[in-house]
Amino acid sequence: MVSLSTNETYPVIQPSGDIEYIQPEGSEGRPTLRQLQDAVGGYIEAVPLADWPHRYMYVNEEGLIHGLPLNLIASKFAGQPIMGPAILMPEGSESH
Repeated sequence: MVSLSTNETYPVIQPSGDIEYIQPEGSEGRPTLRQLQDAVGGYIEAVPLADWPHRYMYVNEEGLIHGLPLNLIASKFAGQPIMGPAILMPEGSESH
């Protein structure tokens, strides 16, 4: 099971199922917009998590258009198809 983010690192779920972590460089221990965009490979979109109110993930806004691979783990969290990498965000994080 993937642990949701902490103030120290943010998990990036890859379509392969691999989990990478990014260290936040922004204020208040949050990733910068550039870090989020780099991690998903483009513009970001916030997607709510199906079973966790007030939590969400960032995904590539144009993942389907660019033909990114299906991310089965992130899709399960979201309750909808997610294409490409997804960054899990902790409860109470403000979207960019």
